[in-house]
Amino acid sequence: MQYFLIFIFSAVSVSSIAEEYFLEIEKACSSSSSGLNFECEAKKDRQLIFSENGKWYGRNPDNIRELSIVKSDDYILVLENPVYFSGTDRIHLLKATGKFYWSQFAYSEVLEESEAHVKYGSIVKVEK
Repeated sequence: MQYFLIFIFSAVSVSSIAEEYFLEIEKACSSSSSGLNFECEAKKDRQLIFSENGKWYGRNPDNIRELSIVKSDDYILVLENPVYFSGTDRIHLLKATGKFYWSQFAYSEVLEESEAHVKYGSIVKVEK
């Protein structure tokens, strides 16, 4: 009986992750100050996002954060990353092209300056 319960628990916990993707970052652009003069550089990085029980999450090296769904249809998924600054952090996944755009915009009253970051790359579905 004990082995049966362990098996059922394992099957439920594995099957609850419905979708899992790596965001393969290819390019990152940044701008700070009052103008939007972006400087871009090639970048190789990878971030993991996944859905579980109808909710989306982003996995960082030291934690997992829940992401809010802004829009979801057959062609696009837009997720909002919670932030603790005056700004936004959104990930746009274009399902038809397999590409994503990750934008972060903020304003600092102390520095009287805005800051913007845009990352671009490919979506890689994790096959189970």
